Amino acid sequence: MIVGKKLVVINFILISLALFCCANLVLSKSWGQSSPDILTTSASHQFNWDNILLGAIALNSKFSYSDQKLIKSYMQIYKPQQFDILDKNEFSHDRLLQEASDEILTKVQPFKISKKFTLFAGFQLGSYNFQKKAFNFQPFKENSFLMVQSKYDNDLPKKFQISFMNFFKINSLPMNQKNASILVDNLIKQDRNNRTIYGDLQFSLIMLKENDFTYPMTEIIAEITDITLYSDGNKTDLILSYNLQN
Repeated sequence: MIVGKKLVVINFILISLALFCCANLVLSKSWGQSSPDILTTSASHQFNWDNILLGAIALNSKFSYSDQKLIKSYMQIYKPQQFDILDKNEFSHDRLLQEASDEILTKVQPFKISKKFTLFAGFQLGSYNFQKKAFNFQPFKENSFLMVQSKYDNDLPKKFQISFMNFFKINSLPMNQKNASILVDNLIKQDRNNRTIYGDLQFSLIMLKENDFTYPMTEIIAEITDITLYSDGNKTDLILSYNLQN
């Protein structure tokens, strides 16, 4: 996936980020305490091109389940054996198209119910402000976005770019001076001089920017709902969690 101007490799895609506000920050009871992943109980989808495609179809009122170009593009990716024989056998042609169309409709249904997605990523922690008793922390900015890309070139969007309508809601990470000093010491001991911390980012797709698919890239407007931050990539040391919907 891709975020903003600075790129960070996450799984198989890139990212450039910027984000939120401090009013609804929920501090953990004790920073450094082992804690389960609080997002696992939420009905959310993994962030990847395949799932974003289904979420985008759920948002797209203009999507036609009888559009042969779109159905064939879907078959090329997900039903390659049927795609290879589709135009070679006129007796099975219509049946295979209908089966693929029905399969898309079935897969899209969960995304009509919940358009929430979860992404695990690294974020850079800024310097500590002793007056505000908070770290400078702005994981997303106005021109930040996430991007996922398909390896296929067909009639489905090759790229989806997701930007956040409420990016401005987090611009600091509050923490008392003692815990802040411990956190920085731990990051330095782990050779993370760039102060990388980790987090589960949860967001909901809101709308397609152009109300339809655009090619080769479709832009999607999303809203961040939660972010849970950890000092380590194994998610054992909870720093705090933000809920932006309270």
